[in-house]
Amino acid sequence: MWMGETVLTDGTGIQLYKHYWTRGYLLLDLGGRIWVGRENHRFEEAEDPEWALGCTFRFGETRGDIVRRNQWIENDRIGWARSATKHRITRERSLHVVRHAGICFRGREEDEWYGDPRVVFLGPDAEAVPLEVVAVAPEEGSLTIIHAMDLRERWQGWYWEGLRWQR
Repeated sequence: MWMGETVLTDGTGIQLYKHYWTRGYLLLDLGGRIWVGRENHRFEEAEDPEWALGCTFRFGETRGDIVRRNQWIENDRIGWARSATKHRITRERSLHVVRHAGICFRGREEDEWYGDPRVVFLGPDAEAVPLEVVAVAPEEGSLTIIHAMDLRERWQGWYWEGLRWQR
């Protein structure tokens, strides 16, 4: 989405585009150069345009990459943190979402307790109730579920978009 324009002191106009799926910004001038926003409303031309594009498109993932079946973890390699059932979502319900979620993506921040990137699963449980399940993958092939609850409003757009991509 085009969000606006800013003009630098030398007259260079930078167009601000927001990716509607990742919410990351892409800053381009009319010559096609990529810019990076810095503190205090300063802008610099990107030294590594590929890096800037990767930030905008979140690790290079596309919607096709994050809308998929999730059969990559064996049952005996899935654990639950105490916080995973805090919202009264049973282990069976959260496991169903992990196994059948229409949307799975890596979160941008690391979990402060585990030090590993978060993995977010959005999908319906066996009774078709939309849930959000968050996990960390502390080692290859394992998963620790740290959060599960009814789908909040912040994820509604992602959830419905994912359902459209599954069809």
